[in-house]
Order: sequence, then structure tokens, then C-alpha cells
Amino acid sequence: MLHHESLIDKANARVRDLISTSHSINLQLHVMQEVLSMQHLKEDGDLDERDVSVGKEAPGPSGELVPPRIEGCDFVTSLFETMCRNHSKMQSLMLSESQLEKELADCRELNKLLSAKVHEQERKLCGFVQELDRTKSLLAGMEDTHHKLQTAKAVMRYELPREETPSPQPAAAVWRARGRTVSG
Repeated sequence: MLHHESLIDKANARVRDLISTSHSINLQLHVMQEVLSMQHLKEDGDLDERDVSVGKEAPGPSGELVPPRIEGCDFVTSLFETMCRNHSKMQSLMLSESQLEKELADCRELNKLLSAKVHEQERKLCGFVQELDRTKSLLAGMEDTHHKLQTAKAVMRYELPREETPSPQPAAAVWRARGRTVSG
């Protein structure tokens, strides 16, 4: 279960990284849109016909965006290319993010399932431990009884032969045992 939790933590970290990168790319796109939407005025303040469409990007023949042409602004072309690369990177990151979120949801579901199974196994193990404790106490009682029986058996074996063969006692001892006195 710890392995699954570490996978979930890694996936969470990856999703946070992707969101941060996506946010950064969105900010870059916003800046690029502002740069491209600016209209350049001539020194006398009149709008040039070419500059009217500066804020608009015209799709090229294959449907891809073509950078606007602004005189004296070669950096706009490089910014536009950077923006296009960042945009495609952002799309791939967003796709990765959605896949990671899906994997994260699957991992969480698997974690819940495994957690439930672990809980059930712990419950069963607790029952086994209780049963083992009962068996252990029964076994201890049986061992105690066995020890007592072995001791009683040994005592009986020792006393039984002594009763079968009476020891020769002097007559005076027998008389005293019966309560009579011996006269001399």
C-alpha cells in the first residue's frame, strides 16, 4: 500500500508541475497576444493600412498561424514562433495533465480497494490471534494437568511396592501400634 501512496504522491507532484507550467505558458500567450494586438502608429499619428491587421493572425494555406509582418519588428516573428512552440507544448502538457489526473483517479480507487482488503485481512488476523491465544491457554492448562498426573503416577509407583511387601516389624512395635504395652 505504501508503494501505491508513493505513486499517488508522485502523480500529484507531476500534476502540480504541469499546472504551473501551463499557467506560465498561458501568461506568455497573453503577453504575446498583447504584443501582436498593438497597432503601430506612424510618427504623424495616422494609421498605416498594413498595421490595421497587426493584432490579427491570418491562417496560412495549411491552416497554421502565420506571424504578422511588422516593419522594424523582427523580434515579433521570433516571439510568434516561440509562442507557437509554447502553445503546442501547453497542449501536450494539458493532454498529459488529463492523463495523469485519470491515472491519479485510478490509483486512488485502487488505493481504496486495497485499503479495504487490508482492513479485512487485519480483522481476520485479529480473529486468528484471539483463537491462538485461546489455544495457548488451553494447551498451558493441559500441560499443567499432564505434569500433575505424571507426578501423581510417580508417587503411586513409589508407594505401591512399599505396601505390597510389609517390612518386618518387631512385635513390640506392633503391640504399641495397637495400644497395648509389652511386659517383659
